[in-house]
Amino acid sequence: MASPSLASSISPNPGGAFTSSPRPEHDLTTFFLNAKRSLESKDLIFRAADLVNNTKAALENAATLLPKCVYLRNALEGQLAAVRSLNGAMTQTKRSFVGIVQNTRKEYEEAQTGLSNILTSLRDTTLDPAFTPDREEPRTLHDFVDDAGVEKHLGEVQGIVARADSSINRYGEMLAAFGQDLATLEAALSKLPNTSPKPPSILHPNQNPIPRSLSALDHLTVNLVDSFEKLNHHYDQCVDALRRTEATPIQSSTVGLLQSLSPEEFRVLESDAEAVEEVLEEMSHYLNEMETIYAEQVQGHISTLEACHADTIAAFTQFDDFQGNLGSYIVATTEFESAQKEYHSLIHPALDRLAALSDFYAGFARAYDEMVVEAGRRMGIKNKMEGIMKRALTEIEELYEYDAQKREEFKAETGEFLPMDIWPGLMDPPMRYNVEAIGGDIPLLKKEVLSKALRTVNGI
Repeated sequence: MASPSLASSISPNPGGAFTSSPRPEHDLTTFFLNAKRSLESKDLIFRAADLVNNTKAALENAATLLPKCVYLRNALEGQLAAVRSLNGAMTQTKRSFVGIVQNTRKEYEEAQTGLSNILTSLRDTTLDPAFTPDREEPRTLHDFVDDAGVEKHLGEVQGIVARADSSINRYGEMLAAFGQDLATLEAALSKLPNTSPKPPSILHPNQNPIPRSLSALDHLTVNLVDSFEKLNHHYDQCVDALRRTEATPIQSSTVGLLQSLSPEEFRVLESDAEAVEEVLEEMSHYLNEMETIYAEQVQGHISTLEACHADTIAAFTQFDDFQGNLGSYIVATTEFESAQKEYHSLIHPALDRLAALSDFYAGFARAYDEMVVEAGRRMGIKNKMEGIMKRALTEIEELYEYDAQKREEFKAETGEFLPMDIWPGLMDPPMRYNVEAIGGDIPLLKKEVLSKALRTVNGI
């Protein structure tokens, strides 16, 4: 089946029908040279073939890159989720310990305030001079406080809390660095397209334009080849016409042309010759369209995939770098947990000792009031004893006088009849008693002092 003429493949000239008689200025040599030159458009075919082959290679490349990007992105999503979970757990660990330290700090501050109030009360309580009559300088109950011991207990708790605060601060700095790493990883992952169809993503298989582009390039290539075949057919007709003309012995080109070619044949040849430029332009248009499709859709898609793959690899590199930091974060967490255990083992016993110290000095203040009451009680007993002693001495003195009188009467009545050695103590005076208080010095407290102490002890 003969190829269609060039003129049949394009729109007719606006002027109407082609001329039916040969014109010398459009001789066969010109037709032949133009036709031969038009065959240089075979380079367009080669370029079209390159574009199609490159597109097929791109399709294979996309088939390789796409699953890699999807797999790597999903893997990064999983790793990032694990990192977020770990960061959240570490943050919660810090938050819990901070809460514990804050609570114990509050307990310490309350204990410190209570102890300070007790010590202030001791400082404001003057020891009654009656207890130390030989001491000229007044003393307060605070003079009996072991200040060094108090500072030791307070400093112990402060040191434990300070170490806990330092541990929390170091861990907080680590978490801040961890947070920065996490933000970097999230930023790296945010640059990567998602794999869901909505919104459309390059990583979704339905968003690959290369298959459609390849179909369009194949179609345009067919058009190019058809056009080139028409040019080639026209060239063959020109070669055949020249051969037939050269075989004619008549010298006149016009006469020879008329004898070698029919008017209809020359008209078709002339018409095709005039259509060569338009066919070449059409072929250039086809190739330009192919170049555009290849550049924008094929290369654009591959470039995007390659950029996505490069970004994914870069993100993986950042995750690899993060692994090194992660080791130090885990070590810091282990150290932080050890600090928590140490804190729990030290802080409560220290607070208990501080509370015991407060209780001791609070007991000291109560004991002083009770001592005042005890001094008053002893004074009362002493007064009773002295009263009893005075009454006894009075009665003894009366008995003594009575006994002395009776002895004198006995001596006057019977003494002259009894020898002196019959009873050596017969003429002795009556026995006398000397009562002496031994020990038991009791301070002489004022009544108002005793009354105040009694009210305090009795909670009035």
